[in-house]
Amino acid sequence: MRQQPPSISPAPVPVPSLSMFVPKEEVIFHCPRALLGVSITNKGYKEFATVSALAQHLESGACDGGSNAFKLVVEYVQQELKHLGFGGLKLLR
Repeated sequence: MRQQPPSISPAPVPVPSLSMFVPKEEVIFHCPRALLGVSITNKGYKEFATVSALAQHLESGACDGGSNAFKLVVEYVQQELKHLGFGGLKLLR
């Protein structure tokens, strides 16, 4: 009977952390406090790396001005869209 050679298992290879592959996000969106008439020097000024994070901040009412802040921002965006030729676009009912 032939004897099998001993099996050699490879040494475990450490798996690099996923954070090595994810670039640090650059802060490019800011809480629209100037639009709300709030000084940007106040404590708690928020900055966001994604537009979705900014939208969540506004929608949740966490921004100074609460839910009214969200409505003001939507109105501002609609005015800007109108200047770009998208006057018939309504973001809210």
